[in-house]
Amino acid sequence: MRKHLLAVFLLLLPISSAAEPAKEPLDVQEWLIGCVGPSNGNIAMKMDTNCFGLAMDYCNMGRLAPQRSTCMEKLVSFIVFRSENILAELPSAPPHASKVQTGLYKTRLEKLLLNEVDSACSPTGVTDKGSLGKCHVTETGLRWIEARSLARNAIEQKNEVINP
Repeated sequence: MRKHLLAVFLLLLPISSAAEPAKEPLDVQEWLIGCVGPSNGNIAMKMDTNCFGLAMDYCNMGRLAPQRSTCMEKLVSFIVFRSENILAELPSAPPHASKVQTGLYKTRLEKLLLNEVDSACSPTGVTDKGSLGKCHVTETGLRWIEARSLARNAIEQKNEVINP
């Protein structure tokens, strides 16, 4: 009787997950777009910062080392691509801005175009080993966050939302 119960129990167990293809996690680019998509207004830069940090966590948690690296490469490539697109679309000065606002905007834009981003990594002399070192990834994210912030400053209508 016990043998029959054991046989029935084993038949009712779900088929091993090894036989089924592993379900891919949501692509990090899609995840980041979903996170920052609705951000606008006073909290937008904070949301961009939080979403970028969470995207890095998203790549690093629950993945094997090769998957982490692939995810981080996708994240960095996407951020670089979007930053370049945003910078290419920015006007040289925001419309309808005061002289002070225009001056600040131009200074920030010039720093971005020269790829000068304030970072905790640079002044301390920390050097990255490879293109996916923490400093490189962080500086890439900071550049994207700054580009999005400038894009928001350049938008005349406050209710518009910029693309990630």
